[in-house]
Amino acid sequence: MAWPPPALKSVFDKFTEWSAWYAGDPDALAAAYTSAPPPESGWFRRLARWWWGTRPMPGQPVTKLHVPAAADLATLSADLLLSQPPRLLAADTTTTDRLAEHMDERTHATLREAAEIAAALGGAWLRVNWDRELSNRPWLDLVHPDAAVGQWRHGHLTAVTFFRTVAIEDKAVIRHLEEHTPGQISHGLYVGDRTALGVRVPLSEHPATAPLAKHLTSGDTIETGIKPLITAAYIPNMRPARIWRHTPAAAMLGRPDIEGLEPFLDALDERWSDWMREVRLAKARLLVPHSFLESAGRGKGATFDADAELLTPMNMGPAPDAAALQLIQPSIRVTELSATTEALLAQIVRSAGYSAQSFGGSEGSELTATEVNTRNSRSALTRRKKISYWAPGLAAIAESLLAIDRDVFGAAVTPARPRVEFPPVADPDALQVAQSLNMLRSARAASTRTLVSTLHPDWDDAAIAAEAALIDQTPTDPVPPGAEPLPQPQEGA
Repeated sequence: MAWPPPALKSVFDKFTEWSAWYAGDPDALAAAYTSAPPPESGWFRRLARWWWGTRPMPGQPVTKLHVPAAADLATLSADLLLSQPPRLLAADTTTTDRLAEHMDERTHATLREAAEIAAALGGAWLRVNWDRELSNRPWLDLVHPDAAVGQWRHGHLTAVTFFRTVAIEDKAVIRHLEEHTPGQISHGLYVGDRTALGVRVPLSEHPATAPLAKHLTSGDTIETGIKPLITAAYIPNMRPARIWRHTPAAAMLGRPDIEGLEPFLDALDERWSDWMREVRLAKARLLVPHSFLESAGRGKGATFDADAELLTPMNMGPAPDAAALQLIQPSIRVTELSATTEALLAQIVRSAGYSAQSFGGSEGSELTATEVNTRNSRSALTRRKKISYWAPGLAAIAESLLAIDRDVFGAAVTPARPRVEFPPVADPDALQVAQSLNMLRSARAASTRTLVSTLHPDWDDAAIAAEAALIDQTPTDPVPPGAEPLPQPQEGA
């Protein structure tokens, strides 16, 4: 059979295009927009509108530059979403504590990487992995969307096949396929070519898959024993994916931040390259009469030694020839090129769902914390949308992680979908919080316990109660000499 499946060919072609923008590889971008049929086809004429799809004339150097806007957007998305690790809360304390152990720095790094890949390619896959020889507990790892084929029914994931190329020998391509279904994981090793999966061979045929043999329980299958759970989960970046709404095999996939923005990214690179081209063209040039040149010999051209022109006697000729020596340095259209570049970048950031301030834009003046929050509201809204997809996916894979932790490693946990809490993207302004709490206390609109819980949302009830009691028992400072005492609120006011 063809691989990837023919129903997903357009999807994987799009993955290749988005991957080129994310990686920022000029060769990959040129390949993505120049791999077209002969010039007489309409498809080639459509690609000709792309700046990256134009080829330089023979003999001309390649001077195209790339602005890594797509990669910067993906990084920004990951920073906004997972600058701090999420909290996984179960119904019992023991399971919650075990989840906290799983949510270590390694897991946080994996989730941040998944968030960046999801923003770049539309989604990311998380997979439960375990190996007693490597760790005493299972862990999560990331699989990129261009290495997976998922299956859904009524919006629920029913199976996913991860694939990787383990070797390329001449024209033969050896692939390892790993299918996750409820309660089991099946492995297969195939020898084919670049477009076909080929024939299935034993896992022991290649060193990359041979170690899996000791984990197999039935043929080429590992029984996980956690049916109906699947040891994998898909987390979309955002839905719907507009270009795949009517493609059944891809309708459940997410869309990247740059979906539909490829023409703007192409234009941004063109404008930036134009700017650098003007810098090259604006280099100072000295116009020298032909009579000033020193011949290098018949057929070898001529040269002009600019450093020695005042030190070496030369036959200058008539005065008009000497006056023809001119220094020229063209000006650069900095204002026009800068304005066009900034306008394109602003449109890309805005259409991707972010505020200019989140992307490093500046308003040119000092802003209060409230003004910053207001102007970052677009980024905050996009973050909340992404959390609505991340929370269910992370809860699902956490349940499978707990089930493997219990059944394989004997952990005393209760497998169930935990509640996922994402911390704020940034700590609030301390002065703003203090002023708000002071006004609530002065108006007797909140108890000490409520004020403490607001200031320390991560504290448990015991810590909050202890701090509130300590504050209530602390005597107020005496009134300084000569100062008027503050009026005390009346009972019942």
